[in-house]
Amino acid sequence: MAPNTTIPIQSTPENRQENRPLKRHHTARYYAHRVRESLATRVSKIICSVFLALLLFLGIITFILWLSLRPHRPRFHMRNFSVSGLNQENGLENARIAFDVTARNSNQNIGIFYDAMDGTVFYQEKPVGTTPLLFPFYQSSKNTTWIHGEVGGTSLDGDNEKGNKFINELGGGKVAFRLELTSTIRFKVSTWDSKRHRMHATCLVEVGQDGAVSAVLWLILHPRKPNYTVMGIEVVASGRNITNDTHRNITNINLKIQVSNPNNSVGIYHDVTQITLYYGDENIGMSSFQGFYLGHKKITQREIRFDGLERFQSAVSNTSLNQTVNLKVSLLSGFRYKVFWSKTGNYKIDLQGYVTASLGGRKLDDGMNIKLKSGVF
Repeated sequence: MAPNTTIPIQSTPENRQENRPLKRHHTARYYAHRVRESLATRVSKIICSVFLALLLFLGIITFILWLSLRPHRPRFHMRNFSVSGLNQENGLENARIAFDVTARNSNQNIGIFYDAMDGTVFYQEKPVGTTPLLFPFYQSSKNTTWIHGEVGGTSLDGDNEKGNKFINELGGGKVAFRLELTSTIRFKVSTWDSKRHRMHATCLVEVGQDGAVSAVLWLILHPRKPNYTVMGIEVVASGRNITNDTHRNITNINLKIQVSNPNNSVGIYHDVTQITLYYGDENIGMSSFQGFYLGHKKITQREIRFDGLERFQSAVSNTSLNQTVNLKVSLLSGFRYKVFWSKTGNYKIDLQGYVTASLGGRKLDDGMNIKLKSGVF
């Protein structure tokens, strides 16, 4: 009998534990929850992706609709302009001005409501006649309206400065007039009406001695000029005389100016602005601020300092601190309009206004609101 050569292997408790099947650390409910959570995450990601794609699509559609439905203002063209009785010896007395203008609505699917329209003829920025042109009416898309107007009883005699200038220009062979049309318009898109927009259209016309047109210079929707407003003024002194309550030394005057652009879609490039202060008829100080660009419907403020006020110091040396003085503010500047990517020619502006300054030191933020205006003061 052959000997048994098999070596018995003893099974220890450790070996028996290793041969046992692995035991789960989580329950089946846990893994079911994980599967549901994974599915919910995937569904939410799909929903977010669809929502973002839909939002992008709607944005593109809205942008295309805005480009196609964006209204354009009407375009005006001068067809005829004549002045009867222009060659009178004493100027323009009881003459009659007749003109024809066309208004074109170039929009594809947008109509225009006009309120009452008026026409005014200017010579050297002085109105020489005004007439109503049209009652309120509606202009459909891709339509042209003919506008006829007559200004009668025009008077511009040769007894004043503008009358003499008129006679001199007429002797030179031509006279320039400016026709301005004003109205309020609303755009109509399907059943929707826009808010009211103020409309200004202006045209420079040169006529010869026979009263007929020799040149039509331009015709556009006339933008409005910038507004300048004094928001505050401060007189700064280094000390006071205790015995009579008067200033010892006025060091400087600070002035706060607000500049606003009232146009809806036209920007303005401002040149260097020069400001002069007057006390009575005497120039007491001059200062300036640099040019800048002001977008449509924008407002900005500038603070200007005036130094070297010896003449003003001597003029108010015996004035009490409790008193106020009237100062004249004179502003000179130039500006250009920005229409889309183009710039117009340069326009000059000359404005004046009176402000009340307290020698006791009114601060710049005291709520002053004085609009500077053109004219002779």
